[in-house]
Amino acid sequence: MTENTHQGAHLKQLPTIQGINAVMIPRLQAILASGREAGVFNGRCDAVDAHLMIGGLCFHCVSNRHTFGAAVRPDLSAPEISARHKAMVVNAVTEYLRGA
Repeated sequence: MTENTHQGAHLKQLPTIQGINAVMIPRLQAILASGREAGVFNGRCDAVDAHLMIGGLCFHCVSNRHTFGAAVRPDLSAPEISARHKAMVVNAVTEYLRGA
């Protein structure tokens, strides 16, 4: 998160940074294309947007689990709470991709 305050200056210098998502983006492209061809997904979301959405929905629960958990609910990493959050993310992403 600190790297973002520096506008990614250090991360941009890493020659391997683009390769980190080299596998994920093509996989998501294939999943989205298959879903569109089957008439299950709409065409408004590309692979980078899907990756951003999934990451954004998951990141907060992990990065802030202790502080958010202390303020709102204890132990966000408890199996039953973690499973519920996973289901929420899956539902939000799939409903968006379906166009609902």
